[in-house]
Amino acid sequence: MKKVAFQMDAPSTLNVKTDTTLMLAEEAQRRGYDCYYYTPDDLSWREGEVLATLRPMDVDTEHHNFCELGDGELQSLNGFDVVWM
Repeated sequence: MKKVAFQMDAPSTLNVKTDTTLMLAEEAQRRGYDCYYYTPDDLSWREGEVLATLRPMDVDTEHHNFCELGDGELQSLNGFDVVWM
């Protein structure tokens, strides 16, 4: 599966009608990507590798609860096909 990570503010703080990150994530899902998000505070560096605590997200801007989030897991950003900042 293809994976994409989005560095962004917490989804609960975003405006579903105007936030382009949510639109990009929703389109990535439509194209078969698994989507994850992290905030700048989630980033770290260890032994030459950029890591982040990434949370899987499922975006559906047509519904009131527009972004379902999974539990965070520390992962290397090297394992992602795309990283949006």
